[in-house]
Amino acid sequence: MMPSPAESNIGYPTLTKRQLGAYYTPPLVSQILANWAIKNRNDLILEPGFGGCGFLSAAVNRLRTLGAPHPERALYGCDIDVSAFEHLAREIGISSVGERFLLQDFLNIQRSDFSVKKFDVVMGNPPYVSIENMPSKQKGMVSLFRATQDNALSKRASLWAYFIIHALSFLNIGGRVAWVLPGSFLYTSYGKQVQTILKDGFSNVLAIELNEKIFQQEGTNESAIIVLADGWKVGENTEALRMLQINNVGMLEAAIDAWDTKEYQGEVLGESPVLSMLPCFLRENYNALLEHSCTKEFGAIADVKIGMVTGDSRFFVLSNSAVEKSNLPWSAFRRVLLRGSYVSSIEVNNKDFEAMSENEKRCWLFHPTGKNIAHKNVSNYIDQYDEGKRLANKTFAKRERWYLPDDDLIPDAFLSYMSDLGPRLILNTSKINATNSLHRVYWKASCPRYVKRLVAISLLTTFSQLGAEVEGRHYGSGVLKMEPSSYKKLPIHLPENISVKDINLTFIRIKKLMNADNKKTAMELADNLIFGQERLSFLHQTMLKEALSLTRSTREINGKNRF
Repeated sequence: MMPSPAESNIGYPTLTKRQLGAYYTPPLVSQILANWAIKNRNDLILEPGFGGCGFLSAAVNRLRTLGAPHPERALYGCDIDVSAFEHLAREIGISSVGERFLLQDFLNIQRSDFSVKKFDVVMGNPPYVSIENMPSKQKGMVSLFRATQDNALSKRASLWAYFIIHALSFLNIGGRVAWVLPGSFLYTSYGKQVQTILKDGFSNVLAIELNEKIFQQEGTNESAIIVLADGWKVGENTEALRMLQINNVGMLEAAIDAWDTKEYQGEVLGESPVLSMLPCFLRENYNALLEHSCTKEFGAIADVKIGMVTGDSRFFVLSNSAVEKSNLPWSAFRRVLLRGSYVSSIEVNNKDFEAMSENEKRCWLFHPTGKNIAHKNVSNYIDQYDEGKRLANKTFAKRERWYLPDDDLIPDAFLSYMSDLGPRLILNTSKINATNSLHRVYWKASCPRYVKRLVAISLLTTFSQLGAEVEGRHYGSGVLKMEPSSYKKLPIHLPENISVKDINLTFIRIKKLMNADNKKTAMELADNLIFGQERLSFLHQTMLKEALSLTRSTREINGKNRF
């Protein structure tokens, strides 16, 4: 008998299709994947979260073609949505589910819950639900599941990633998986974790990005990544995940056949999935510039370190009016840059700091020294900090005096940490420190002002901005995160034949444009100076811009969908 919500209450409220993360795969895609994954008429197939039964219907077609007399008997699955069982009865003709189809959360299911313990094929389109959009019960289920894993995924992982990992425990030796996953499989840190787990467990793994947006009729522009893997735990694991990119579904079957027959292995997906996703001609242009004699890694010219950690910026960093209201002496404060957004250009000087202070930005760091510590108002301010919070604060415990946050490591420049528009080098001519919402830059060798300006300009070029998309991490909110290690590998082009006058004039013009919130024109000026017509063809520049546009639009789409 088909279960009902009353008979099988799993504790979830009625959820919308989006809350379920249900985006049904087009029948053609489901059939192509089923045809690849199911090799034998006796194969047993599991689909976690079977929803509209698209993959199960495709499996029936494939098994029937292989000569299975009762293909529906080879199917197993689960779902938390009771309407999925209505689809099961209508589309497949299965109404007596027994221990084959369970109305449960997949993460709560063990092999013993099914009438068979292992499967030859696991396939489907797992739920695209971010951690923020999970119901509280599901978050609890994820927490319990994480506790059972030796190598737990990042806490930011979306539900699809947990489905992939759990599904592996249901596979027979030599088993195969076929998944339709979101773009976060390629772009996120937890996606890379999943990639590693697949590479460690299978003989062959392929990821195919579809440029065609196959879920538009489902109300989303989320990109689709087809992931295939075979040879589960057969002894020889793959050393690389292969990557293909195709324009539309019509090319999918041929692409899989070429990979499956070893006629075309595709690109190796390594540490830069963003670059691997670009069309070949765009990738070639970018790689050619990487090999140019004037291209260096940013880490070759500067060290990048995290900003100063205060431990409690609300307590330590105050605005101009807050300092005055506190009656604390001004001598107990130092100038500090709390956020990169406080500076819109590529330089912060004394005039810029004065503007920050006048505009009530929090830019005064409480750091009492000398006679200030004995000042009555200073000691009262220190004493008012909750003792329990102070003792529990790990940052405070590392300092000799917990109330002295400034580490006196004044940087030569600043770099953004999290950004939606790409990185920006801010030259520090005001000689102030910064908190850890920014990174601090220290030149490895002394250099004249015009060289520092050239570096700041070059980092705004399309080439370096694309390099940041390649080396940085794309997060669920759609932002680009650049760790110091990412900046170390960031490519930067520094031609030797640009005049000091041209550098200084361009720097001043870019400063004005950035202050006027015109980054697009500022980038064009940077491109013209660094990659003028005599150094880089117009076609080459256009290709770089197209590549940057592709990577950023993908990041923004993935950020909006948060999968």
